[in-house]
Amino acid sequence: MILVTILIILVTMAVGIALHAELLITGIILGLVLFNMLDEPQRELFQAANAKLIGASLIFFLILIGGTLDITAILSLAALGMALVYIILRGGGKLLGAWLGATVTKAEPTVRKYLGFTLLAAAGVSLSFAGVATTFLPDDMASQLGIIIGAAALINEVIAVFATQWAFKRAGEMYQASDYGDDTA
Repeated sequence: MILVTILIILVTMAVGIALHAELLITGIILGLVLFNMLDEPQRELFQAANAKLIGASLIFFLILIGGTLDITAILSLAALGMALVYIILRGGGKLLGAWLGATVTKAEPTVRKYLGFTLLAAAGVSLSFAGVATTFLPDDMASQLGIIIGAAALINEVIAVFATQWAFKRAGEMYQASDYGDDTA
């Protein structure tokens, strides 16, 4: 199933490139269509293959993104300032959106209080969309966008790890592997 999944991804990429389609959207559509075409046993195989591939593909993706970042530009005061503004606005939106969604759906108070903090991570989507945007922007704007999102991702991922752990602990949702009868984790 892993080989079939890789082959399907490569064929989809080739078709997307040939049609000048955006690969991010092409990949999302592929996953949506493929997953919904499978029956339950095939979905389980697909999810198992995906679980094995996701770690490697994430590392590959982050290496590619990191390879395009100029560390001296990221450390400039202007880039750090814009990155902090981006982090605050993005984080504020997630906190407010999670709180509002939990309030509207009458979720438990712990969900209202802490869900937003668990959503602060996952800068991969921001990096992906920044990568897409840079293909349409003039070079100087594309470079600035990459620097700002890259700096924000570096800073945010450090902060978000601690915020997520704090939120899970405060919500009483932090468990040990032994709580589930699995001492191997």
